[in-house]
Amino acid sequence: MRRLIPVLALGLLLAACNKGTEPTLTTVTNPVTESTTTSSSSTTTETEATTTTAGSLPGYSVVAGGADAPLVLLVEPGTYSDIDLRNVVDDAIGRFGPSDLYVVDSQEAADLVLVENPTAEQQRILDEHEFARVIGDQLEFLGPYASSGTVSIGS
Repeated sequence: MRRLIPVLALGLLLAACNKGTEPTLTTVTNPVTESTTTSSSSTTTETEATTTTAGSLPGYSVVAGGADAPLVLLVEPGTYSDIDLRNVVDDAIGRFGPSDLYVVDSQEAADLVLVENPTAEQQRILDEHEFARVIGDQLEFLGPYASSGTVSIGS
């Protein structure tokens, strides 16, 4: 035991005096997190949502539909990218899980979107104000966004 103490002391002394190695500095950064703010004005008929993501998530309201009926989403009139509209669709599907939904920017178009055989005037309104629709797992961009085509969504 007496021999062990001097050996340990010598080992500690050598370790303390070793100036050949520098301590390493490690920096850890946390990724930026996204935040979502949501407010509901009623249980299932109206929802407004905002967030900051790639593109953006414009505020929208559910103006028609429900659990077993197609949803009609009303966005504020404005200029959106196809990514903004995709974010609205993804958010609504995540929240409400409909198999069919429609995105429009006017109440008049919202009232017409579920009409089975629209008149020529009604179709003109839809052509100007219906931006996207989801039928099953297909998202189709419409109106001024028709050049974005159709994409598969979901799993």
